[in-house]
Amino acid sequence: GPLGPAAVPFDEGAFQRALCLLSDRRLRVGIHAGLGCMDYSPALVRVAELLQAPVSTSMSGKGVIAENHPLAVGWGYGPQGTRTAEQVFKSVDVLLAVGVRYSEVSTGFYSQPQHRHLIQVDINAQNLGRIMRTEVCVHADAGLFLGRLLEQEPMLCRPPDSRRIEQIRTLKAQERRINGQ
Repeated sequence: GPLGPAAVPFDEGAFQRALCLLSDRRLRVGIHAGLGCMDYSPALVRVAELLQAPVSTSMSGKGVIAENHPLAVGWGYGPQGTRTAEQVFKSVDVLLAVGVRYSEVSTGFYSQPQHRHLIQVDINAQNLGRIMRTEVCVHADAGLFLGRLLEQEPMLCRPPDSRRIEQIRTLKAQERRINGQ
């Protein structure tokens, strides 16, 4: 029969593969958040804090994390993004892209750097793995995915990364000076 509104996609197997990568404390995680996260800001921020993961946004995801949050690095993460995002994401091993479509324009005509591991989460299965080489494609609603991650707090919780926070703070200050703000 027809699917009711309760039929929100959630790929459990892919979620478990994503969880395995995200809980490996030897790997540094970065989050790229898109429009799909817009209704789930508090959960996104909490996941970032648990993972001590810097957060960049797509152009349409701007505002999903407060600009002044210590883990916020601005938009994009490649040469077309903010300088802060580009620098910070150079040290990322696992890129968690949540609710990001990865279009030609959003990738700066495919100039986004390829990370060792890419986990892409999207409610639209057709967006998954289309543009970037993706290790784990999770067909799921962003809010449901983030909520499920928060249930795994003990597995994901990392100690505060003061060196990374300081790097982000310094780069953002330099960027403001360059932009005359």
